[in-house]
Amino acid sequence: MTHKKLWTAQDLATATIGTLGGKDNWTGYKLCLDSREITPGDIYVAYRGGKVDGHNFIEPAFKNGAVAAVVESVSNESTHPYVYVHQTEEALINVGNFARNRLEGTVIGVTGSVGKTSTKDMIAHILNDQAPTNKSQRSFNSLMGLPIALSACDPSYKYTILELGMTASGEISTLTRMARPHIAIVTMVAPSHLEFFKSVNDIARAKAEIFEGVPSFGTAIIRGDIPESKILINGAKEKGIKNIVTFGESKECDCHIMDYIPGDEVNAIKAKIGDEIIDFKLPIPGKHWALNALASLAAVQAAKGDIEKACQSMITYKIPERRGNAFDLEQNILLIDESYNANPVSMQAALESFGERKVKGRKIAVLGDMLELGSTGPDLHASLKKYIIETKIDVLFLYGPLMKNLHQTIKGNIETFYFDDLKNLNHKLIDAVTQDDAIMIKASNGTGLKAVVDAILAYYKKRN
Repeated sequence: MTHKKLWTAQDLATATIGTLGGKDNWTGYKLCLDSREITPGDIYVAYRGGKVDGHNFIEPAFKNGAVAAVVESVSNESTHPYVYVHQTEEALINVGNFARNRLEGTVIGVTGSVGKTSTKDMIAHILNDQAPTNKSQRSFNSLMGLPIALSACDPSYKYTILELGMTASGEISTLTRMARPHIAIVTMVAPSHLEFFKSVNDIARAKAEIFEGVPSFGTAIIRGDIPESKILINGAKEKGIKNIVTFGESKECDCHIMDYIPGDEVNAIKAKIGDEIIDFKLPIPGKHWALNALASLAAVQAAKGDIEKACQSMITYKIPERRGNAFDLEQNILLIDESYNANPVSMQAALESFGERKVKGRKIAVLGDMLELGSTGPDLHASLKKYIIETKIDVLFLYGPLMKNLHQTIKGNIETFYFDDLKNLNHKLIDAVTQDDAIMIKASNGTGLKAVVDAILAYYKKRN
């Protein structure tokens, strides 16, 4: 990301339809919603949310280096620079639209039930080796997060990669009308939000909303070998998008894997990207990562980037935090941190990838609840039994009320332990691990298994 100041006081007042108060000759880098995350030169937005009122943290924001704050009101004695707005939420949305309007380069939008953050980061990584590239930081993919991401985008950069998320129908529609991507990607459709949707088909329709913001001359990149592919393709066609590219494992897809040779450190992949046949290496085990790479390369091709150079850049890509990071620890113990997110599809992919690894000791899987699955949750957790047995997990640690369903159906098949207390899980796991073992930890973020990762890392030192 750029390190130049992108916002003048006048620009932000115009963007927010706000009024300046105090000094008005300041300039700032980007907007920020959290006073604790302010770095010198940022602009604080005192967002009034449902649980927390950002106006209570204005002074800490300025102490941390904010140059100004976007506010609805402040006390009379305050002398800081402000932009006064009617409503901070509305102001943020206006900022997002203003920031998008001034972007000069190609915008790529990424959504999907699985792999959207990883694919967003991968595209940004390989395109940044070719030209200056903006990207959404972390998972800034919501109605409040996307404007923050756009506020940090340098208008002069050739590429901008944005992530669009959702928990309900209509959310991506709003986001894509702000992002207005020239290229839109749907990485995957999976039962990740069934608590809020009646069916996976309804999830697919919600994901297809991303095409509402794409111009007719733009490109839709769609997973082409899943049951919901037709819904996605029809969604793109209904919006008048003529250039539709499919990717997947099937030979019927425009971009597909021709050969895949897994390795513990590097995967070797031969693929067809449109009319081109390419070879590249990816430093991450798991075919699901190869599919993320396919979508990324399809985006590079659609953006008229250099495919050969993109393939060379793949080898230096690094996994986003807590999405499969591997740690080599003392006693030749391997820890794989997948604790950020989980749904049935990503759980299956993680187990398959773990199964491919060659280790001297045992494979220990620590699995926590997959959230937001609604009434289907118990059955979907129990259905993981098949993949655990197929991937030859040696020892299984389960945590959370939903994982009790898996415990009841799999116990007796492999060595299994169930916990409803994280401290007990940590103690038992540390006692159970021996030299040369490999541990994979995966769950939805809200389940809290990051604490288990932290406990293992604290107990075993990393090897140099």
